[in-house]
Amino acid sequence: MSRVSPTVGWQPTKVTGSGLVIETSGGGADDPDGGKYVSNAISLDHYAILELTDAQITTTGIYTQGISAADGSTLTLTDSTLTIDGNFGVMTLYTGSEATLNDTTVQAANGSSVQVQQGSTLNVLDGSKITLAQGQINVVAGNTATDEGSTLNLSDSSVSSAGTMSTIQGTNKAALNLTNATITHTNASGAAVQANNATTLDISGGNITSAGMGVYILASDARIDGATINADGDGIFITSKRKLDGYEDLNALTVNKAQVNSDTIALHVDTGTTINAPIVLTDSTFEAPEVIKLGSKAVIQANNTTLIGDVAQSDMSSSSLSLSQGSTLTGSVDAMFTTLSLDDTSQWNMTDPSTVGNLTNDGDITLGNASGSTGTLLTVAIP
Repeated sequence: MSRVSPTVGWQPTKVTGSGLVIETSGGGADDPDGGKYVSNAISLDHYAILELTDAQITTTGIYTQGISAADGSTLTLTDSTLTIDGNFGVMTLYTGSEATLNDTTVQAANGSSVQVQQGSTLNVLDGSKITLAQGQINVVAGNTATDEGSTLNLSDSSVSSAGTMSTIQGTNKAALNLTNATITHTNASGAAVQANNATTLDISGGNITSAGMGVYILASDARIDGATINADGDGIFITSKRKLDGYEDLNALTVNKAQVNSDTIALHVDTGTTINAPIVLTDSTFEAPEVIKLGSKAVIQANNTTLIGDVAQSDMSSSSLSLSQGSTLTGSVDAMFTTLSLDDTSQWNMTDPSTVGNLTNDGDITLGNASGSTGTLLTVAIP
């Protein structure tokens, strides 16, 4: 015979529900500390647990927010809808809280955003759809480099925004894990995905479409595998500018089995930027008027990769571009301080007069231009 001891002491509150309709308005009363009080449709704290299925949550009025979760609380919404008509946010997660959306639809008006802060986690899974008018998903730690990072796990779901801010942004040691996701940014300002200040970005599969930049990397580590990026602005942009003090400059990029298309520059290394390791492009295709632009020193290794467009260099640092394992470059090169190398399986189809700092060629170079004429000039300016 066994005996089960009763649970004693404080226990967190746990509530489950199905088919609930939650509506909130109000808010706007004066806060004696300044500003206005905000009315939340759902508010959790002190490790509370709330699990809802087939719920309909609606906010109306300026001073309303959908969800507030703090102090290690946990929220799960399944097969639910969250409609935000106010201006104070879709949800705010902070102090180690977690929210999971399973096959849930979020529709937000005005500038309402999703804020994931102070070591919190947001999981957007299983066909969930988040549509933001002017807002973004903002994943950020605290105010200093010692604060714990926050996490976004976005899988088999979609996020879109028409705002000037980047649709998804991770800042200050955030972790962005995007798997088979569809991300759409319909504003010429901002990016579909932005990683700032020692953030780690993992994109696996999925589609990224942007009227601005596709992926913006600021002092962060990005890995892109099997994704398609279509951007009117730069497809992938890497910079060290505006990095906050105290955060490590992690700038690194690996791309595998990806397709990157841009109306301007497919891969752009900004001026004044530190790249910590070779940029490795494998089994991928990059296409743009300028396929690569080098504004700072970078080592780029293309393995079985197709580069369509021109390569340009805007600084005087010693960079290198190597084509190997059947890689192809179709375009001109204007890079007086860059070393270009081809192995015996790779090819450069030179479409216009070109200049490189140094050339190591074990492959094939075809001299010609877009009109098909011959005699295009290749200049090797060995320093």
